[in-house]
Amino acid sequence: MRCFGESVMSAGLVMAFTNLAFAQDTMDARSARGQLFDHRGGEVVLLPNDVLTEEQQGQLSQMGGAIPYYGAIAVAPDEGFLSEANQAAANHHSIASAEKAALAACNRARSTESRCVIVMHFLPRNYEAGRGLEMSQTATEAFREYRRGRGEKAFAISASTGAFSLQGGENAEARANEMCNSRSDADSGALIPRATDCYTAIRD
Repeated sequence: MRCFGESVMSAGLVMAFTNLAFAQDTMDARSARGQLFDHRGGEVVLLPNDVLTEEQQGQLSQMGGAIPYYGAIAVAPDEGFLSEANQAAANHHSIASAEKAALAACNRARSTESRCVIVMHFLPRNYEAGRGLEMSQTATEAFREYRRGRGEKAFAISASTGAFSLQGGENAEARANEMCNSRSDADSGALIPRATDCYTAIRD
């Protein structure tokens, strides 16, 4: 069926579109449908901080519609609002993994001593923690295609990159994991590593 990854671009806030999911029990499509959030958009959550002015937080809030969940923005406290050290990670399988990626990228890029801090989250609408399955907005949208498939099928995601794959037919699970793991940067123009840790999130 299909194989996907995420992309990275740089423009002041560098969008580090990578995923870091945590292994979960495999479930079927019926169970997964009850766990996943709406794919049609998300909401911005400002976190308490003493780094950004109210005006700057308002400007970042306007990015909400353009950044898919799960996402987070990390800033270098001593480098200013427009510093290229500031990083936004998006389209992750959980808010924890988005935070981890944003902080790692920001701390690598900063030139000052103070470590980066998270100032904003991008979450699904009506988000609630603790569900048995979470996937990125792009993967959640692709789940609609998965549901339409008949017969044997599987949906694999990577635990450390933006790669995921949905496959149908004979040996669907093995092929989904293989395609997810073999996804190269050229497949989507993504600037992320080749996946090596895909696992089956959904199987029917």
